[in-house]
Amino acid sequence: MDQTMVRFDEPYARTNDIAGKSTIRITNTGCKKRGFTVALAATASGHKLPAFVILKEPTGRIPPRVLKDLKVPHNVKVTCSFNGWMTTNLMESWLTRIWGPNEDDVRRLIILDRASIHRTSSLQEKLKDLDTDLVLIPAGCTGLLQPADVSWMAPFKSALRREWAVFIRNKQKTLAGNLKRPTRQDVIGFVSAAWEAVTEETISKSFKRCGISNALDGSEDGLFHTRLAEVNVGSVDNDITDELNEECVNLILDDDSDISFNGFSDND
Repeated sequence: MDQTMVRFDEPYARTNDIAGKSTIRITNTGCKKRGFTVALAATASGHKLPAFVILKEPTGRIPPRVLKDLKVPHNVKVTCSFNGWMTTNLMESWLTRIWGPNEDDVRRLIILDRASIHRTSSLQEKLKDLDTDLVLIPAGCTGLLQPADVSWMAPFKSALRREWAVFIRNKQKTLAGNLKRPTRQDVIGFVSAAWEAVTEETISKSFKRCGISNALDGSEDGLFHTRLAEVNVGSVDNDITDELNEECVNLILDDDSDISFNGFSDND
């Protein structure tokens, strides 16, 4: 699972105009600074969990009148916070609403970055109740080891911009003649379509590209993405690395162990 900030205005980073112009006007609705958070999560099989949209609401709740008329697509869940950011309470809400209970009687593993809201004792207790082990990606390594960073976010953001561009091309105007700003309903639709555009194949491959695989014999190591494949792990004796790999796997997956894996410490 990973989170990203989304703006109500999502223009492309490039445009075309006459060569030599010193100023180029980018069409927008004036909502460049208005944003919200989207949390995306998926399983290694390629199954996408509903996108978790956290709107910014000054009162801390979506007005009942708005909520009543809001049409939420099947692949989106909507909530809010005062600043539109993920909070500890919302993270626990995400676990309840999106991650959900263990229905297959198989212990699960969730991989998160080292954000402070992912390291609270209450979150770890919640994960324990949901039969889920937590692995925290070491600081500075999300660009190498987090599937969302490596493979999902780029196509998701690209699809978001396409949806926004279609909205702008429709040129809906206010009574004053200005471009109509995207509503909550509009941006929820953007997120839904953009998340739908990320293929299951992209999702499933992303885990293997980050070295997250059940093939402990190394048979899928050739699927690493370029940056990860080029990492120099040093000339460590194979017997030592095999022993460490086995120890780590047992620590995470061994039900008979009295030790639970709670992620990496700040010194790791």
